[in-house]
Amino acid sequence: MSRPDWVIVTGASGKLGVVMTGHLVSQGWKVLAITRTEESAGRLREAHTDSGNLKCLSIDLQADSAIPSLLDHLDSGQGVYGIIHNARSLSSLKISEQGIAADEDFHAELSMAVTIPYRLTCALQEHGLQRVIFISSQYGVVSPNPGLYEDGLLSSPIQYGVSKAAQIQLSKELSVRLAPHGTLVNAIALGGVQGRVDKEFETRYSNMLPLGRMLQEQELLPAIDFLLDPRNTATTGSVLTVDGGWTVT
Repeated sequence: MSRPDWVIVTGASGKLGVVMTGHLVSQGWKVLAITRTEESAGRLREAHTDSGNLKCLSIDLQADSAIPSLLDHLDSGQGVYGIIHNARSLSSLKISEQGIAADEDFHAELSMAVTIPYRLTCALQEHGLQRVIFISSQYGVVSPNPGLYEDGLLSSPIQYGVSKAAQIQLSKELSVRLAPHGTLVNAIALGGVQGRVDKEFETRYSNMLPLGRMLQEQELLPAIDFLLDPRNTATTGSVLTVDGGWTVT
């Protein structure tokens, strides 16, 4: 059954975004998928040609025109039930051989994780926003384990973890500030997902993890379903940890 209001997914063409978008469409949600390029938006449309529940928009969230452009595409009289903040930019995840992040990369990472989601969430309040979900990271909860890396943490840029920690704090702040409007705000601290690293890294990671393996993208979906469920009317300000036990060891 189609639901009346939109759920927005940013970063909808990424590894996690594609899986979340497809799942939500299959569950009857009307999904407004945001991607950075028209090419990636086109691929999503082609994957769901038989669904009337998906609208794909190519919007660069780092552009000044991003939020006005998104609001212009919302149908008159149709609200936004929820937004899943999933967008990220791999281009800002660089670090020098000395382990130092450049100012522009630090600022860009903080912008994508904190500033842009904050402004977008505020703008959507006028459209009846009820659910806000941040796809964060276990590295927003704990620092990286040096034993996992063979390059002195050069492959774990400091700006990533710091930005994810700030993002989790943003979700808590918003949960308090938006509570009078009936908006529930939560974050998911996601662990390492299989397919993003080489086999040697995957083996080291798995050996350190109570679950004994990296996550599959689909293992994020039950948490998404719970946080979007209209019957869930009291969970807000929470950090739902989906990490195979990484943060408890």
